[in-house]
Amino acid sequence: MHNFVVLLLAGFSISALFVIVYVLYYLSRRLGEALQMKPYYYFFIIGGILIFISWMTNLILIINQSYLQDIEFVKYLFIEKLILSLGLTSCLLPTLKYWGWLIKEISN
Repeated sequence: MHNFVVLLLAGFSISALFVIVYVLYYLSRRLGEALQMKPYYYFFIIGGILIFISWMTNLILIINQSYLQDIEFVKYLFIEKLILSLGLTSCLLPTLKYWGWLIKEISN
């Protein structure tokens, strides 16, 4: 039961990350078009796809957790977190490219 609650909360947090990535994609696309920058915002699409795959893996773990052995559960959980990390890393790069000037402005 404890694993079910943890996985359910993790699914909700992944959903929230997916929404944040979509907002960043939309704002970065608009900023890039206004400033005539290269379209780095396509990395958000790649990151969003990886986050979605991670979310689906999380759902599979929720559904099949009673059938999996402990070592299989840990293996699938590791794969899910690895996919999530790759998705978030691919979103971090264009975020720094488009919004890095804010860090410079705040630090001055």
